[in-house]
Amino acid sequence: MILVQEPVLYKGFWDDSVSIRLLAKYGLDRGKVFDALLTTLPKKVEAKPFFIDKYEVTNALYGAFLAAAGSQSQSAHPDDKADNDRRSTLANDPRFNRLDQPVVGIDWFDAYAYAKWQANGC
Repeated sequence: MILVQEPVLYKGFWDDSVSIRLLAKYGLDRGKVFDALLTTLPKKVEAKPFFIDKYEVTNALYGAFLAAAGSQSQSAHPDDKADNDRRSTLANDPRFNRLDQPVVGIDWFDAYAYAKWQANGC
């Protein structure tokens, strides 16, 4: 884990943002979302310090979490649903389920539980 001590993020439109580059590259419809991006001026947002993994969480690592503690309540966020089984919604999709691929198809509560489990020494 890496501590990001003084995170500064930027929200809003700027010409070289990933969103604008993708929209321009693929010529996507300039609908409401695109127009909202263009009218939202960038602003600096300061966040509290946080930890982040150096590498993406793979399906193998997330699978180890599920096997060890996935549905245990001590790793859950207080606002999470009691019946959350933490499984990826894409676990059976061969495009996304190789063990060395980053885990996808989980929600914020699943990520929270994984991070808490990892922080407690796995």
